Amino acid sequence: MSSVVQQTNYLFSQHRGTGQSRKAWRDTHPGFSRMAPLTFAWNSERRYKRVCCHFAKDAQTGYGLREISEIKPYMITAYIDGRCAAGLSPRTLATEVTALRRLDLYARLEGWTKSSFMPEDLTVPHGSRPRYSYTPEHAEQIIKHVEQRDPAAAEVLRWQNVVGPRISEAVCLQTDRINFEKATVALKGKGGKVRVVEIPDRALLDRLDRSVRFPLLQGKVRNWTRHIEKLVAEACAELDIKCLGTHGFRASAAQRALDDLVEQGVSEREARRQVSRMLGHNRTSVTNSYAP
Repeated sequence: MSSVVQQTNYLFSQHRGTGQSRKAWRDTHPGFSRMAPLTFAWNSERRYKRVCCHFAKDAQTGYGLREISEIKPYMITAYIDGRCAAGLSPRTLATEVTALRRLDLYARLEGWTKSSFMPEDLTVPHGSRPRYSYTPEHAEQIIKHVEQRDPAAAEVLRWQNVVGPRISEAVCLQTDRINFEKATVALKGKGGKVRVVEIPDRALLDRLDRSVRFPLLQGKVRNWTRHIEKLVAEACAELDIKCLGTHGFRASAAQRALDDLVEQGVSEREARRQVSRMLGHNRTSVTNSYAP
């Protein structure tokens, strides 16, 4: 008999939609519920599976859980209460609840459970920390500090600071997706969605090695993004700057683009819509987390 953790891994492997487009899937499955029976983004699948495996181990130890079908609502409630007591942020708690809802959905789709094991009255604190940007001066200081230790990492941050990709999108930047004449790049984001973004600073293009497919990856190992995050955290600590992670540079690009559009006479509503498309988000309201 497989363990609960192995059962959890199996469920997620059976409902893996990585490489597919969430939008294309929904277009061919009209009327489906808000939560699709597939996890399309690789990072999301990894995060959700990690949460559910942690819950499975906890339930196996505390309740002697042997089968997914044995999960009861009170186990979920106790687990989330424990995570709240541990001081997790509202955003993290919301992610963990979403992960467990996916586990519940997958178990029902596979016929392992007949009814939902998620508590009907399950709630978590609301609110999240805004992802405001670094000031232009702070961004430049951090990048220069990182460049002294790793020039390749600093170049990734410059792309985030100017163009606004997620760090995973930046390191996976492909030469064949760049239009060097028009100074645009096609970025593949969450759910397989591809968006075309302008490159305001041609100096970024001039420094790229066009002979390789992934010029910002440079043959680095898989923990390349973690290495960059660590360099940014160390730079902020030494420079006495509030650390916003690498995402702060993406927010800087969003704030700059929003300010430029408003200065050009574009209404704020339309400006936020354009910035939202630049960031790869469908909802315009998401820009409020990047640019107040």
